[in-house]
Amino acid sequence: PFGELSLAFVDDAEIQILNRDYRGQDKPTNVLSFPALAPLADRTFLGDIVLAYDTIKAEAEKAGLPMEDHISHLVIHGFLHLNGYDHEMDIDAKNMQDLEIAALARLDISNPYAMREIL
Repeated sequence: PFGELSLAFVDDAEIQILNRDYRGQDKPTNVLSFPALAPLADRTFLGDIVLAYDTIKAEAEKAGLPMEDHISHLVIHGFLHLNGYDHEMDIDAKNMQDLEIAALARLDISNPYAMREIL
């Protein structure tokens, strides 16, 4: 199976507007996902992933992560949301984290949650 999605990098002001309008959270966030309402006729359009460049850069710097690794993580996170995963309940959050860690490992990117477990 294959699918298509769109990625957009926006500034913090734009993601704050989207976060407010679609999630009721009037603050910037690092990534938002918007699943497609219906598939296109000849291919599967999964939806849109919107990434806040400034927030992601600040998070990567604070955590000492390569920017590319953090972006990869958030794209995978957004992709999982486009495919119906969420992290509303602890068990679902753990499931998403496990899938993210496995996908990142295939890209030779270390577990982004490991440092949080140490702190």
